Amino acid sequence: GCELCEMEKRTTWYSPEKKEGGRKGEEGEEDFLVLACDSCDLPMAVWRSHTMSLTHKQEELMTKALSEVADRILGKGSYFLDKHQRMIPDHLHWHARPKDTWFYAVMKANEQRKNEEERKKEEEKKEDDLSEGVGRELVKGVRDVVRRFWEVCELREGWKVGMIESSSSSSSFISFLFSSKEVFVKVGAVYSTWCILTISSANNPSSSLSILIPTSPLLHPFPPSFSPPPASPLPSPISPPDIPRGFEKEEREVLAGKQGKKYSFVSPFRISATL
Repeated sequence: GCELCEMEKRTTWYSPEKKEGGRKGEEGEEDFLVLACDSCDLPMAVWRSHTMSLTHKQEELMTKALSEVADRILGKGSYFLDKHQRMIPDHLHWHARPKDTWFYAVMKANEQRKNEEERKKEEEKKEDDLSEGVGRELVKGVRDVVRRFWEVCELREGWKVGMIESSSSSSSFISFLFSSKEVFVKVGAVYSTWCILTISSANNPSSSLSILIPTSPLLHPFPPSFSPPPASPLPSPISPPDIPRGFEKEEREVLAGKQGKKYSFVSPFRISATL
């Protein structure tokens, strides 16, 4: 049998709430006991029944009882509650240990690592949310440029523009549909502060449009190797992308930290065309 279950009660039971069933005039049994550990003589709280999990209320009660005993024996503020389970099978048990032990150093290191992991997850989520918003702005800008491109084509070559649609910004392809004509806009993986976006028509591949897109929230000059887009039906070239207002300094810093990573739609710039 279980040695802890069979041993006689040799310390005060701690719990403000008595279990029902005790006869009048007798002290009812408690859910847990607080006693000195057989191995280290430190205050130890043990849940009386076989379990390795407690409700929030049960955990609160046992924490309060163990803290009251540890305050008297070890001194208030000089200990920590070690809730790692060891040595006693089937019984949930905690120790009150002095802070100058290696247990405390291990616990603090684990807490620090856990906090760091949670902080990184929060930052990644924030980056993803920000990138998603930026991606929508980029899609909108590209859509406007494509619309104007095809409007010019319609005037110059008699093409009829029917409707404009775009797929989700999470896709590496944005599909723009113009009646029976389909235009594909591909934004390649971004590894630098600039990328080239090319638009071409399904029925007229020679009528393509290239757009230079900055992929950094910081101001950069045009790259030295950049050359103007090839000739297209546009009567005037595409203007350099405008820098929209509304991005906070912190958001720009977050986006700047993404440089060198692979993101399809990371650009805090709105694309515009001068026609």
